[in-house]
Amino acid sequence: MKRLFPFIFGIFFFGSILAKTQAAELPIFYLTDLEGSWTRLQAFYEKSGAFDKDVNGQYHLKPHVRFVYGGDAHDRFLGDLRVVRDLVRLKEETPGLVTLIAGNREIVKMRIWLELFATHFPQAIRGYPADVIQSWTTGGAQDRAVDRLKFILEKTMGAPQAFQLRAKELDEMDLAHDDNSVVASYLFSFRPSGEFRKLLKYSQLAEIFGPNLFVHSSITKENIGLIPGQPVRERNVRIWKNRLNDWYQTQISEWEQAVDREKAWSGIGDRPANDLILYPLPAPGQKIKQDNVVTGRNIDDHNNLVLPDPEVIKILTEQGIHRLIGGHTPSGHAACIARTVDGSFESIVADNSYCKNENVVSVVRIKNLKLRVTGEFNPVPEKNIFIPISATTEIFKPSFIGQKFPDDQSLIIGMTPEGQFVSFRMQNYKNQYDIQTTDAVCKRLIAHTGSSE
Repeated sequence: MKRLFPFIFGIFFFGSILAKTQAAELPIFYLTDLEGSWTRLQAFYEKSGAFDKDVNGQYHLKPHVRFVYGGDAHDRFLGDLRVVRDLVRLKEETPGLVTLIAGNREIVKMRIWLELFATHFPQAIRGYPADVIQSWTTGGAQDRAVDRLKFILEKTMGAPQAFQLRAKELDEMDLAHDDNSVVASYLFSFRPSGEFRKLLKYSQLAEIFGPNLFVHSSITKENIGLIPGQPVRERNVRIWKNRLNDWYQTQISEWEQAVDREKAWSGIGDRPANDLILYPLPAPGQKIKQDNVVTGRNIDDHNNLVLPDPEVIKILTEQGIHRLIGGHTPSGHAACIARTVDGSFESIVADNSYCKNENVVSVVRIKNLKLRVTGEFNPVPEKNIFIPISATTEIFKPSFIGQKFPDDQSLIIGMTPEGQFVSFRMQNYKNQYDIQTTDAVCKRLIAHTGSSE
């Protein structure tokens, strides 16, 4: 009970500590991991309240509001062409208020142009697993751009439906949608005026606003301060962020120069921008690559969110970073929040791309030290009924939100409209939600703490 006392005291007496950092003034709205869902993007526009709709049905960011998109715009749902075009348009309309974070699904697409035109395709794909290479050499496909693109997307990019989804989207847009037209749509997007090239150029690997640090995935003890090609880690987090983004832009420029040449890459030797292309990719036999901010993540063996290493939290908080916001790791139907007991640091993961109901979207709103997340969750999949959920936290103020039950490691992620707490965990990669009263939460935490004294 002694260990739980500071936590309970903070909740019921609303104790707080003065902020150590100058918080960002503008409210920030955050969305991530659409993975091609045009429907979910529309749902975010409508539910966030951060956008105005014009007479033509287009949404525009309201004045005095920031929008951060956390990466992974492509591949798994219908609409990635329109999603990318809208993100680019928003950035061009208000460049100082829209931040685009590069995800692994953006970075990996840099390979498409290089490999489509490689004169030695078998050598170009030599780094892939042997069974993948064999599926090309023995699969009977003709060595055409169509065959190469289908193979690259399905076998090497985790996007088995992307080609067919692009054809369907072109059809919905009343455009030619045969196989060659699909290839042409990808190729045009790499041109200087193409939406994909613009998305890459407008993106960055990390951003900081006040006490909030945004990356595609997370900050780990392996990636903090690390800049590819540099032997010494950068200790100042803000300087690290700037240098990491500078390195990213240097790699993008190298890739652009190659794409604009008549022959971008033969397939032999290192690819242009190879360092960036490899940056988020695990080595053969490696499950997770932790030394990068794109795919490095803080999870347990069941894919549940955990806080970063205590030393990482110490480094961040001492430099005024008290909130880490990312995606990349599917977290059920609603955003997940993990917090320190004293409320001085919290981590948010808002990747809900595995929710099949595309009208469900997590809306993350940040204002100074305060955070509010709204969304929906489905506690009983067989019934397909979604219940509203919300979570409100404030840095330096303890809360039940973001705490884990020690008995089953489920995370308290929000509350229902009736004021009951919602906990979540993944078990065998299946979502498990539980709804409990405040009394039940207190008893569960106290009972466990008491039993360990």
